[in-house]
Amino acid sequence: MKRKISGWVVVIIVMLIIIWAVMDIIKSRREYAAIVEVETQYIMESNPGISKDDINSIIDTVNERSILYNRDPFFYLVLIKIESGFNVHAIGARGEIGLMQILPGTAMALSSYLVKMKYMKEMLNDPIFNIQMGIDYFEKIISECSNNLSQAIRIYNAGPINIDNGKKHEIKIMREYAKVKNLIAGLTNIGILAAE
Repeated sequence: MKRKISGWVVVIIVMLIIIWAVMDIIKSRREYAAIVEVETQYIMESNPGISKDDINSIIDTVNERSILYNRDPFFYLVLIKIESGFNVHAIGARGEIGLMQILPGTAMALSSYLVKMKYMKEMLNDPIFNIQMGIDYFEKIISECSNNLSQAIRIYNAGPINIDNGKKHEIKIMREYAKVKNLIAGLTNIGILAAE
C-alpha cells in the first residue's frame, strides 16, 4: 500500500527550505558587512581625511575585482595603500596618477587591451577607473609571470626592465599584507568574521 504525502507535510518541508535559505542569506550579508567594516577601518586608518564616498568607491571596486579575479580584496587594498596611501589625487615622482599610481603612457598602451574604450589621461583621476585599470593590469602581469606574486609586484612597481628595483616595494607590500592577514585571522578567531 502506497502512502500519500500530506499536502501539509510538503508545505512544511518547503517552508523549512525557505527559512534555511533566508537564514543563509542573512548570514552572508552579515559576514559581508563585517568585511566591509574592516576594509573601511583599514582605509580610514591609512588616510584619515578620505571621504566616505571615496571609501565606498574603493571598497565596491576592489570587492568587485576581487570576485572577478578570485583574489583576496585585502591584497588589493594593501597594494593601493602602498602605492598611494589611499590618496585619490596622488601624483608620483615619475608622473604616476591616482590610487594605483598608473603612468599615463602605461594606461595608453593598456587602454585598448584592458578597457576597450578611448582613453584620455583625465580618466586616471577617476578612482573607479584607476582601480579597475590598475587591478586589471596587475592581473595581466601576474598571469604572464605564471602566478608568481613577488615577480608581479616588482614588475607592477618598476616595470619589466627594472624588475630588481621593485624588490623594496615587494617587501613592503608583503609585510603589510602579512599584518592584514594576521588581523583578519584574529577577527576570525574571536568570531567577528567567519572562517573561510
